[in-house]
Amino acid sequence: MKYIAVCQDDVLHGFLIAQAHGGEQIRFLVTSGQARARMADAGLDVHKVTLAGRRWLATAEPEAGDVFILYLHDDRQVRRLVQMVTEQVPECSIIPILHSHLAYDLPEGPRIRPIYTHDLFSEHGTQILHLQTTRNRVQAIRDHFADKERVLVLLHDDPDPDGIAAGLALRALLGRTARTCPLASYKPVTRPENLEMLERLAVDILPMAEVDLSRYPAIATVDVQPAYFGDRHPKVDLVIDHHPELKGYQASFREIHTSYGSSSTMMTEFLRAAEVEINQRLATALFYAVKTDTQFLQGTHHLADLDSFFYLYARANRKAISEMERAQLPAADIDRICRALLARHLVGDTLFVHAGPVQRDDVITQLADICLRFEGVAWVFCSGLLDTTLVVAIRNVGYLKNAGEVATKAFGDVGNAGGRRTMAKAVIPLVALRPLIGSLGESKLRSFIEERVLADQAVAASTA
Repeated sequence: MKYIAVCQDDVLHGFLIAQAHGGEQIRFLVTSGQARARMADAGLDVHKVTLAGRRWLATAEPEAGDVFILYLHDDRQVRRLVQMVTEQVPECSIIPILHSHLAYDLPEGPRIRPIYTHDLFSEHGTQILHLQTTRNRVQAIRDHFADKERVLVLLHDDPDPDGIAAGLALRALLGRTARTCPLASYKPVTRPENLEMLERLAVDILPMAEVDLSRYPAIATVDVQPAYFGDRHPKVDLVIDHHPELKGYQASFREIHTSYGSSSTMMTEFLRAAEVEINQRLATALFYAVKTDTQFLQGTHHLADLDSFFYLYARANRKAISEMERAQLPAADIDRICRALLARHLVGDTLFVHAGPVQRDDVITQLADICLRFEGVAWVFCSGLLDTTLVVAIRNVGYLKNAGEVATKAFGDVGNAGGRRTMAKAVIPLVALRPLIGSLGESKLRSFIEERVLADQAVAASTA
């Protein structure tokens, strides 16, 4: 989705850019040539248009779910543009910014939500515009799915609390049940605490092997993007995610907010904007998801994460959350972690740990979390063999170089790698490693990881 701002000058451009908190595109259509030149010099997507006819609408290139923001000197001209957009692109939402409460017979509808200049430029203006744009986007999504008999919510492999909770929230937002809007994944949940979450909250996730896609006219991917699944889902209806945007697929709606700490933060905003009741079960799931995905709000997170955290905290079942967090660790995992720690290798303040073959990749990530608490450690690179891949979990203390960038630089040429500032992950096919290192023995794998990591000057500098 994108914002389409129609105005006579550049008075709104700084204000609107501040609203694009999730990285949404803003296209400016202005009637002033001087304003267009100034905004173009600032690198903005801006076009000079004449509003007398309809050609300006073609310049806007509107798509389903886009939000028009109309701010002109004459409210009557705003009304005319509202009427035109409503007739020509009814699947778009409109925010007319008016000077007077005399709306000159402004068309009414769920996609039209006027605000007034005296509110816009008050101290609450940012919150008002954000709420209105969120409401409009949510309404467009709900309208899209309204006539779909069934909606499949697809999660990533081995779903985590964020994917599970955000999927449940989407079901609530669409007013669906588990029968008409099931959650599904290609690989089942394996982490003990996540299995505890499913049991405590009575959540079912269908295995994709048992899903007949022909019965689902609509698909939404949540906390994941279709490209994650290769070419299995080249076109979907909705994408909800907070990870870096991927290419190679089509979607009717993309809600990808990379500045948010969790997908559940986004879905909490959507539910509140749509005034959908968040019951205790759903609040518990969402709170647990926000807490785990933001690592209890450690590091740099969006204000929306903080707002959602405290809103959900008051509504969640904290006893159930405590029980989920204390899920028992299998004895085999404890043995594997102990053996890996005994063979750890510390280079400066960078710790390397190799767990060997594992049954679940969460053993690797849990080990990485444990190691980051060690005295004198600023970076952790914990690896293990899962099926036919080498998995590397990366952690840092938060004030160093972005862990996601380090992962991409070190391993992006041989596998999938990326993440956020304090945590990242790389998944490398073993077939890609053989030509590089020959033997896949433990010493070879350790050397490969250490050499690649320490070649990064940002990490190497911290080990000096």
